Amino acid sequence: MREVVEEHGALRRAAIECVHAARAIPWRWPGDPDAAAVERDGFGTCASKHAWLAERLEAIGLPTVPMFVAGPLIPAVLAGDPELQTSRPLLEVHECLGVLTPWAGSLRVDVTWDPPLLARGLSGTHPWSG
Repeated sequence: MREVVEEHGALRRAAIECVHAARAIPWRWPGDPDAAAVERDGFGTCASKHAWLAERLEAIGLPTVPMFVAGPLIPAVLAGDPELQTSRPLLEVHECLGVLTPWAGSLRVDVTWDPPLLARGLSGTHPWSG
């Protein structure tokens, strides 16, 4: 595995730069779901930020596929948090991205996953290291 990572080091570093650039785009909803909206508006939704990222990753040679996640807006592990409670259970459909890398295979990348939620116990990696 180490040899594969080293062999594809420049591509991996470029991918990480793309991910961090997409993560730095302000999130705002509602908004149009395409990459052009990010360029035009200077912000993005989960759909448009991941479309923007997909364009950049594909330009450097990494295939991508949109991924959809459906589930409770407030995960069970955070249901008791008074700051996150809602009057009724709400469902969410969220978009992220599958990226096929030569160094790690298929990776799920979500540039809109909120670091404060990670701090509250949800799983994830921030900052992302590819």
